[in-house]
Amino acid sequence: MWTCILDYLKTYSDVITAISAALLTLVTGGLVWLGFSQGSTTRQQLRAYLGVDETPDSPGRQINFASTDKGRVLETHALLKNYGATPAYDVQVAMGIVLIRGKMTDEYFEGAKYTHSHTLQPGDQSYLVVHSEPGISDATLQQYKYKKDGFRAYVYGIVKYKDTFKKRHFTRFCIHVDYRNGPKGTPGWDLYEKYNESD
Repeated sequence: MWTCILDYLKTYSDVITAISAALLTLVTGGLVWLGFSQGSTTRQQLRAYLGVDETPDSPGRQINFASTDKGRVLETHALLKNYGATPAYDVQVAMGIVLIRGKMTDEYFEGAKYTHSHTLQPGDQSYLVVHSEPGISDATLQQYKYKKDGFRAYVYGIVKYKDTFKKRHFTRFCIHVDYRNGPKGTPGWDLYEKYNESD
């Protein structure tokens, strides 16, 4: 019997070697893929996630109108928070507020100027003050307050940051802000139909 087995191995040694090599390659590839998949999942679970939201206090959500030599300026506040499990590094924010008739367009996000970078720890938040460009007339403000002629205020922007694995991420946001909403007269914050995304 052993003679038959030895003869078989000698005859088909090349085939057996090829099959063994193929199986070893498949097993090794599977282990590499499994390791990469687990590593990717771990990075997703441990990375930073930044989001922008309204402030919890009503005065902070309020749309304020300041007077300047060039006309009125809109001002409001927002919160930038790290909802992830690790710090966000090199956090840069470009944001603004506009009062326009009609819908938001891409041009408001183009040529954004970012703030200086900072670090945001897990669970921490930054209090953001948002200003519009000056030059808004009193008549336009009245139309906005009383929801006439389609004037709407939008808080918008982009946040760029790096996670603990040194990978760059972004969050883009656009929020429609009513001057007053509801019987208590608190400002209403609603996500706009576009421009709310993150990677």
